[in-house]
Amino acid sequence: TLQPPVPITIHACWAHLGGNANRAIVANATPVTFIVDEPDYGGYVLPLRYTWYAITEAVRAAGASQCGLLGGGPTNGCDNEEILATFNEDIGTSNVLGGEQFYFGYTADTNQSSIDFVSVAMHELTHGLGFIGLANTDSTLGPIGAKAGIVTKTVGNSQSSTIDYQNLTQGPYDDVYDVNAAIVNPANNTYTPFMGYEVNGAGDAARADALVSFNGLRWSEATAVNSPVNQNRNMPVPQNFPLLHAPNPIENGSTLSHTEQFGDLMNAVYPYPPPRTMGLSQPMLAPLGWATATASAPVYTQPVPSNWFDRSHAGHGFDFQLVKRSSGLGDEYILVFYTYDANGKPEWYFAQGNLVDGVFLGGLVNVGEHNATLLYSTYGSNHGLGQLQLTQQDIIGSVVVDFNQASRSPACRNVDRSDQSMLGVMSWTIGNDSGNWCVEPLIPLNRHATPDFNGHWYAGLADPNWGMEILNYDGNASSSTVFVLVYYPDANGLPTWAVASGTLSNGNANLQMLARTNGYCRTCTPPSTNATSPIGTLTLSSLTPGPGTVPATGTASFTINYPGGGSFSRSNDPITQLSLPTGQ
Repeated sequence: TLQPPVPITIHACWAHLGGNANRAIVANATPVTFIVDEPDYGGYVLPLRYTWYAITEAVRAAGASQCGLLGGGPTNGCDNEEILATFNEDIGTSNVLGGEQFYFGYTADTNQSSIDFVSVAMHELTHGLGFIGLANTDSTLGPIGAKAGIVTKTVGNSQSSTIDYQNLTQGPYDDVYDVNAAIVNPANNTYTPFMGYEVNGAGDAARADALVSFNGLRWSEATAVNSPVNQNRNMPVPQNFPLLHAPNPIENGSTLSHTEQFGDLMNAVYPYPPPRTMGLSQPMLAPLGWATATASAPVYTQPVPSNWFDRSHAGHGFDFQLVKRSSGLGDEYILVFYTYDANGKPEWYFAQGNLVDGVFLGGLVNVGEHNATLLYSTYGSNHGLGQLQLTQQDIIGSVVVDFNQASRSPACRNVDRSDQSMLGVMSWTIGNDSGNWCVEPLIPLNRHATPDFNGHWYAGLADPNWGMEILNYDGNASSSTVFVLVYYPDANGLPTWAVASGTLSNGNANLQMLARTNGYCRTCTPPSTNATSPIGTLTLSSLTPGPGTVPATGTASFTINYPGGGSFSRSNDPITQLSLPTGQ
């Protein structure tokens, strides 16, 4: 029925699972592992990012065996087995279910006097195909309703990763089965996603209630809801959603991962007559990766060239600008990460790379004995016109920004960002520090002014290695708001930055330069207020858009005063857009 493109391999065995006269576990099965597509634990064939998939679903999506997908072979523990199934060896003994035996016939047992092995095997292997929810149902593992994440353990020189519900090093993540479930309120016929949008794990309690609700946990995905095998299909929404098993108290191993549809293959109780068709499980498996329809090509996000920031790390951010279109290698961007060091002093890092399938990948540069993609440079001591030089320092950094399905990432669920239509996940490392930040454009495209001077600007080869980001928005040629970040050397030749904002009138602006006085490190808790002090002035003159793809031009004059004395200044320096004009 499912027609996988490659074989699904099952490790099946007998074991003494016990039981009594009235109740017994006849069999159980599970995928041998789950994988998730996120920056440090990639499963790149998966349709949904930051979402757990059973290995069987990943094999189906990849058209490759587990070893082919994940790499390796028997020498490193990969035996190409995707499902582990165990059948109860005690079935048929006198003290288990009254001695009732398995029926092993290929044709149906018309007498229904035994437990149909084929029906049981179909039921259990369907669990192995991914018919299993990962929301926690065991209080010994963590909060009921909690999502699953990853715990990485290091023993000696080797690392191992396991799925867990608490003390997570990565996650928590949705899982593709539970993404398709809903919490139904029968009192007013409303429903919300079972995984749901949440902040700081606030959805755990709602999921915990749904898991013991009897009729409040249902399957909401349209393929199964509209299927002729759904016994509720003619009822009004959401009563037409198939019921999932949600008894009170929770039944470990059965709650959530079974249906309540009478006679269905995936019913929580072994039914009579025992089914030998997939029933409701076939349309329910479809959104989990088992649809037989031709898949559509993926569509990748095209990010807005803009200033991007994480509202959980106010004052940090990055200037992200398009500098070259390329259909073959991916469009080329520059990224300037403006941030603070361990002492709260402003500093910035630079990356240049390509946007490939909605992911910005910084280009590798050799730094000492290592490669880096996020670069820290110092200036020469001479700050005169045309004399600045940059020397790459031995600080190893890296950056990747993924703009695909970022709202699913745990990084984007620490605060409510539901008002944003475009998000990204910035994964960075600098020295021994690292982070996954949820970023959004500071100025959305529909607020850009006309003419649009948004972009990265510099003084050209005549005076290289200082520059600025200009954002102008909410206005037109006669008047708009302007925000400027200036990147320049401090008195010691270290890269630093300051900001200015005000009004741009007919291409001209006189602005006060400000430096933040309570900056904080990248891994620190943000202060409650943003304190700044004036450090100089900036004048922008005659900003003029170029025709077509020609960069805009203008002049800049500024004086930035160093705290201990001295200054960095330029007078009527010609500047031009380094990045492509917005929309080009």
